[in-house]
Amino acid sequence: LNWLFSSRLFVEASKVKQIHSFWLSDLRTHLQSSPMFSLPSHTPLDLINGPKVTHHAYCQEQAEELLKQGVNRVQASALAAPAEYLETAAPCTEMKKLAFIGNPGGESATSLVRRLWQRGLLDVHGVPEQWAPHGVTGKPVGPFSELASLYRRYPAFLNAVNGQSDATAQQRLFEIAGCGRLSLNLDSPDLRAYYPEEE
Repeated sequence: LNWLFSSRLFVEASKVKQIHSFWLSDLRTHLQSSPMFSLPSHTPLDLINGPKVTHHAYCQEQAEELLKQGVNRVQASALAAPAEYLETAAPCTEMKKLAFIGNPGGESATSLVRRLWQRGLLDVHGVPEQWAPHGVTGKPVGPFSELASLYRRYPAFLNAVNGQSDATAQQRLFEIAGCGRLSLNLDSPDLRAYYPEEE
């Protein structure tokens, strides 16, 4: 996100030669004229298509979708994380719990997370200070390089309640799958577009 919101810091810096953006779901929401975040008035496709920026999609279909919306430099990437981060032998140790990674969102979503956490069915990983006012003791996520180990610690993840849009096929879905774990998502058109029913 920061390359876009702090555009002068990254795009105009001479030492920054390339920017690789994995911000697919929010970028798509912005392009469809219902932006999740306010952007500067000069920040439609001119900044999104900056010569330093390459946008990564999770499959060829997503890449083609962005191209149709006017995004120039698009590359299909299998994962939203470097492959070496997935080469870990971290075992599944929490067999009787699900996990949620994220911070409080809408009231109904936060309430669901709180109820599951109170019953001992869910571990919550996020910013502890943001969860404390909601009566949930959150655990820090840790550095990105350890994210794959966190994914592999649990058999499945509640992955449907922290989004502010109807796009549930976000990067965490693909990262969880890349670690061989189950993602519990709300049904949505974009999810069905990338995963056939048998998958």
